[in-house]
Amino acid sequence: MKRMHLKRFGLVLVLALCVTTICVMVGACSKTPSTPDTPDTPDATETASLVFPTSYDELFASLSTMIENNQDGSGIAYDTGVAKEAASTEAGDTAASANYSTTNTQVSGIDEGDIVKTDGEYIYSISNGDVIIVEPAGSATREIARITIASDSMDTSKELPQDRAYRYPSELYIQGDMLAIVSSINNIIYELDTVGEPYQNVARTEIDLYDVSDPANPAYVKTLGQDGYFTSSRMTGGILYLISNYYLYDYESLSADVPTSYVPSIYENGTAKLIDPSDICIMPEFDTISFTVISSVNLEDGSRISTQCML
Repeated sequence: MKRMHLKRFGLVLVLALCVTTICVMVGACSKTPSTPDTPDTPDATETASLVFPTSYDELFASLSTMIENNQDGSGIAYDTGVAKEAASTEAGDTAASANYSTTNTQVSGIDEGDIVKTDGEYIYSISNGDVIIVEPAGSATREIARITIASDSMDTSKELPQDRAYRYPSELYIQGDMLAIVSSINNIIYELDTVGEPYQNVARTEIDLYDVSDPANPAYVKTLGQDGYFTSSRMTGGILYLISNYYLYDYESLSADVPTSYVPSIYENGTAKLIDPSDICIMPEFDTISFTVISSVNLEDGSRISTQCML
């Protein structure tokens, strides 16, 4: 069972091909056990130094150990590295069968998000927080539809500083009749009503799905989301892989009895669900609470295939 977990992590990471840190994880996750005859047990299993917790309590115990060993006295966790795009090895590849321009990609057969996409007949673009659908026809080119995605709101019920929530679209994908809009959401929540005092910046990454079988009348399908700052995405074979980084900044806010204080969630149409502990992989010798959340979504029908998380 645990080997299936490793294969699943390896598949997701290889297909994602987006950040150097992920590539390092792939190398670690692709290892097979050195003693293949060792039977599986219901306890947390360690294979090639990777640990798959069987409960939130086991996950919290690992976090607590890390905090005790690495606490710098500030109570704040800092990311020790910045995710970077892998070096382009095949820049400029395009789909051989397409007779229209597509997004320049780093790897042949793996599509990347962009602010402008086309299905060969219509043009989809992000402009000022909206997604605009245009029918190109020379001098008769016209906008046929517009989807408003961006939002920015303030909590006016509070004294200054006021909490703020905003979202903005980052990139697009087109797969058949499905339009996928990747957006970043940030909720800034002040803990005290004083400018400059500590605040929380709660980040989420979402995909809005629209049926564009009739581009002039895009039909909303659903919204899928996951906790964390948007890092990157890739698509291959109609499967969209979405990657975000979820940080826990304030160690003192973590509580063993409240998994939502230390476990990232996934969302469907705003309904939250904690990521299952069996879908979380703990890397060896981690020194910050930084989860890499990877979801796969089938753009043929808009269903979430799976979500894996690495710590």
